[in-house]
Amino acid sequence: MDETPLKPKQRRFGFLSIAIIVLVVATAVIHLYLGVSMGSMGGPGGGPPQVQMQPSGTPPAGSQPQAGVQPSGTPQAGSQPQGGPSSGGPGGAPGSHGGGGLMSLIPVPLSTLFYLNFAGYIVLVVALYLPQLRRFQPIVRWVLIGYTALTVILWYLMTGGRLGFDDVSDKLIEVALIVLLVIEGWRNRLIKA
Repeated sequence: MDETPLKPKQRRFGFLSIAIIVLVVATAVIHLYLGVSMGSMGGPGGGPPQVQMQPSGTPPAGSQPQAGVQPSGTPQAGSQPQGGPSSGGPGGAPGSHGGGGLMSLIPVPLSTLFYLNFAGYIVLVVALYLPQLRRFQPIVRWVLIGYTALTVILWYLMTGGRLGFDDVSDKLIEVALIVLLVIEGWRNRLIKA
């Protein structure tokens, strides 16, 4: 009688798994890029840096007062206050395309949300294919589908659906990711049956 131990079923990465990983990493990197580019703008939410005025109403030595603000700290006539239409939204986040209503409800800067989105995508794709979490794979897959769909929905609510190059490429990647995740889940269910 042969007493060689049976090997546990090994995870084989096929084209579908590799495509999903590539799409997740691509959208994560786009969100990281957006977070870094907004965070490097200087001010909260990626807006222009704010200069704190001294009690005398003059800016500290070596700093420039905010555009459209008099040395006393009051807005100049005809200028838009920070967070107004000319700055893109609350906190002056360029690229936020307005969205003042929803953005005013979020207690963190937009750049922080992009960093969190990056981290969420990476954690979920690792959890999806980590052998130790294999029994949770269907749940993690549905969480990743929901996470991706929520990202698309929140983008639409924040921007009103206005598209830039980053938006088009990222939304195409996210929609393709959802489709591939659904196909992979369906295929895995057929294999088990």
